[in-house]
Amino acid sequence: MAMRFLTLVGVFVCGLLTFVGAVNIEGRIYLPAATDDEAPMSPFQVVLDGGVRSTLSTADGHFVFHDVVPGRYTVDVYTPLYMFSQFKVDISADENIRVLEFKYPGTGKLPVSHPLVVEAHGKIQYFQPRERLSIMDLVRNPSFLALVVPIVMVWLLPKLSEGMMDPEEYKRAQDEMGTSDPQQMLRGIFGGAEAKDAEDRKNGREGMLENVSPRKRRLEERVKSGKRSKKTVTLNHTTAKPLSDKRSLELAAEFIDHDVSSLYKVIHKQTGALGGNAAGGAIYGEITKNSMGRILEYMQEHCELGRDSVFLDIGSGLGKPNFHASLAPGVAVSYGIELEDQRWQLSLSNLQGVLKTFALYSKINPVIFTHGDITDAKTLEPFSHVYSFDVGFPPTVMAHVANCFNQSASANFFISFHPPRKVLEQYGFKVEELGRLPTSMAGSKEGHLVYFYRKIKRKADTEDKRVDPLFGVGFQVVQEGHDAVLSWVEEQVAKRFNQGRTRRQVQMAKAATPTSLREKKLETFYKVVRRGALSAKAK
Repeated sequence: MAMRFLTLVGVFVCGLLTFVGAVNIEGRIYLPAATDDEAPMSPFQVVLDGGVRSTLSTADGHFVFHDVVPGRYTVDVYTPLYMFSQFKVDISADENIRVLEFKYPGTGKLPVSHPLVVEAHGKIQYFQPRERLSIMDLVRNPSFLALVVPIVMVWLLPKLSEGMMDPEEYKRAQDEMGTSDPQQMLRGIFGGAEAKDAEDRKNGREGMLENVSPRKRRLEERVKSGKRSKKTVTLNHTTAKPLSDKRSLELAAEFIDHDVSSLYKVIHKQTGALGGNAAGGAIYGEITKNSMGRILEYMQEHCELGRDSVFLDIGSGLGKPNFHASLAPGVAVSYGIELEDQRWQLSLSNLQGVLKTFALYSKINPVIFTHGDITDAKTLEPFSHVYSFDVGFPPTVMAHVANCFNQSASANFFISFHPPRKVLEQYGFKVEELGRLPTSMAGSKEGHLVYFYRKIKRKADTEDKRVDPLFGVGFQVVQEGHDAVLSWVEEQVAKRFNQGRTRRQVQMAKAATPTSLREKKLETFYKVVRRGALSAKAK
């Protein structure tokens, strides 16, 4: 019994100590639209410390939080209609209450008294009223100013010039321009009647004289009567001066560079930036556009390359050197021969795309690509300039090209990537070196030196130039014009990609193809060690 009594006494004492240290936080809410403080208002939710405790305000706006222990708290009023400040309340152990008010986020704190006076800053606006049409907004519009200001200036400037210009000079300016009165032109623009004949113009001028000053009237009369000598004005008709030779060459070079860039864009669109399909075949390389341009410029200056030249590219690949030479300097015929069938097909695709481009059709000179082996040629007639990216050519092929070059009367210049030691001593070309240039490869950016050679003993050119049988088909087609070349290219593409032939028809077509036009295997150029021989030796 005694133990139960002591427990009740302890609980009572603890509760009493708790209530002794607790205080009440109270305040009142005021609305800005309320004209009568005693008018009832809807209850607002007042939250203590972010939602730990909450209460509702009464009809007169009062609210109370009972028995709040010492500490720091925040007091907020939650409502979607009005905007209220946030209050921070600090209750000390001796029941002293300090309050700080924050009107808006980011503003300074303002000390206030307790009980709290919570005033609404204003009603929250969720909708913005639509703006109405204003004349001032229309006037301030830049488009309106750009339209009105020129019209005002056209109307105002003639009136200002009428008072500032001397009548004699005004008359002289009219005679020089050979036009009618500007005032009459303006009246015609803005709806005024225009003088129909000389009598109307005379009446209009007399009416103008009535409104001018006496001094201006006297000057106008002197001009009409001829009392003052009238100075004759002679117009110096300047003729356009022709461009100098240097400037003409610069402009021509700019146009050619533009055409060459357009040409390379068409090629990139047809077969890609690099192309080639060099897998399984001989070494393949592409010179960049700038390097090829430098090579052709050097050939024009030192190798007599011009519009009468016949250009040959051995191993033409995609045909970029041939296309470039047909534009700059525009050789008579640009011929390319290729051993690999896939690369030849790509060159035909490029030729088809170039000839179907309207901007290049009339500017490009005759170009043709054929499929064949240069070792089947006996001479290099009728070519005057022979170019070849021969870095990977076998020595036997180079020796055969040298023999054909030496026997050809028309072939006088040879452009190779082999140094003079190989060209002169190993392969047997009867030439002399003219110069060399550094070049770079497309894609890999590798550098190679290109060498320019000239035949030592040049034979006299004959009017009757014979064509080697290996190049006969190409010359027969190219001499008939671009349309014939385009038809021939489309025919070759159709033959290669015809899907309707049977296997026996394909075999018969291959058998009917001349041996010189067939694709040769890799073993004919390089010595290949077969796996069977190695396994036999190992055993």
